[in-house]
Amino acid sequence: MTIACVGLCQGRTALAVTPKSPEVKKLIDNGLEFLETCVDGSFGGQCLTAMTLLKAGKPVTHAKVKKAIEECEQRAKGDVKAVLDDIYSLGIAVLFLCELDTSKYAHEIKFFLKVLEVRQKPHGGWGYPNQPTGDTSMTQYGVLSAWTAREAGFAVRDELVEKVANWLIRTQDPSGGWGYQGNDPGDFAKVAQGDVRLSLTTAALGSTLIAANMLGVIDMSDEGADEDLPAALIPVRVEAKPDANINENVDPNRLRAAVSSGTGWFRKNYEISPGGFTHYYMYALERFMSFKELADGRLVKDAAWYNEGYKYLAKTQGEDGSWSSAAGPPVDTAFAILFLLRSTKKAIEKTQSFGDGTLVGGRGLPKNTADIKLRGGKIVGKNQAQAVEDMLKALGDPDDSDLDFMAENPDEIKLSADQEIRSGQLKLLRQVVRTGTPKARLAAVKALGQSRDIHYVPLLIYAISDPDAQVAGAADAALRFISRKFEIEAMPISSDRSSREAAITRWKSWYTRIYPDLALED
Repeated sequence: MTIACVGLCQGRTALAVTPKSPEVKKLIDNGLEFLETCVDGSFGGQCLTAMTLLKAGKPVTHAKVKKAIEECEQRAKGDVKAVLDDIYSLGIAVLFLCELDTSKYAHEIKFFLKVLEVRQKPHGGWGYPNQPTGDTSMTQYGVLSAWTAREAGFAVRDELVEKVANWLIRTQDPSGGWGYQGNDPGDFAKVAQGDVRLSLTTAALGSTLIAANMLGVIDMSDEGADEDLPAALIPVRVEAKPDANINENVDPNRLRAAVSSGTGWFRKNYEISPGGFTHYYMYALERFMSFKELADGRLVKDAAWYNEGYKYLAKTQGEDGSWSSAAGPPVDTAFAILFLLRSTKKAIEKTQSFGDGTLVGGRGLPKNTADIKLRGGKIVGKNQAQAVEDMLKALGDPDDSDLDFMAENPDEIKLSADQEIRSGQLKLLRQVVRTGTPKARLAAVKALGQSRDIHYVPLLIYAISDPDAQVAGAADAALRFISRKFEIEAMPISSDRSSREAAITRWKSWYTRIYPDLALED
């Protein structure tokens, strides 16, 4: 089924600036000078300023960064239920610490994530503690911090993401937009929302796409231009991935419909400076468009909406380097700089690229040790794409010393985001599951589970019959991970034939309920 969605034109314009353009850098530098001297005593404001400085290349020893660290360390003590900071501040604190050092500040990140989990309302949104409703504006920072933390390697429960995804669907206005305080009907019948506006709809669209990305339930691909649309807009097709992870708690059709309807509303109402919280909106716009690019599967060097944003910011920057709308100069300036930096796009590229991936335990290091550096307390190198390829090839060598490491650390077998390369890597893993040594089969089965790719469920069901008990147990665990059926009791490692046959029957039954037209071989 094809559903028309709309995004801003990605084509080249007459101005065609990027974050690396000299005129953009000048705006950023002037804004940074202001941030380095201004005063914002709020917790969230300090973390936002520090994060912006880091993303712009300022050192971790910067006085404002150190001050924000102290505030985070002070708050990350005691009972999580006693923390009274607002959702904006808590979410931005997680973003800041993940940008800073995920290893050194793991305790603080986990603490704030726990606070956010506790503060999530039963319906799935986040909001004011004295109000039952969810707040669309606050919720975007709960969702963004959850994605950022999970990509950094921290545990974020799927239930948290499922709840907020369904809340976003339920609180969408019949027109396709989103309002301020979500009017949740309790079911999926659309009801009128109050205060529907561009900044909130953009925030909700970004959150919906992030939730969809975390749950793996929708994909988007370019469908070409539509002559009936304004010149600055193009349509996008949204449809389910044929091999996407199945999530039984979030309806992919409803999620796709929400994205489609929301972007339709966005198309009709888009402007670069809607008034009010303009710079807050611009940061949300950059986030929405960045996750749209990820869903489209392409990286855009210059975009019309970015160029319009640059022109607006160039025209409205103050003599002291600041910008100001409704949030106040320090916060508005930080949001404007994050927009100009394409900060969300950079964060996504970091998670999708082997170049900034991590390897632990000294395995798979670049041969040129001059390329080695530290990030978040882990060793990383410039040529890790080749390092991962070497690790995959090692699965076919029974004498390779990396087999033990890969079996213990399957998440370090990082498959490529490029579909053609990924296809070859998965083909190799498939061969190893059938013909490799026990250690190689164990590593391959675990890696297939980490891929969350339902296309490999039949292969994992087959692996339950593996003569090696550890491989069979890992296959059962991988299936529970992919299906999210964690309530199913794990198959014992020392399982007998009847236990394995029961597990195989159970997983076949689950799989054929999802794909009733497919037959599984014995």
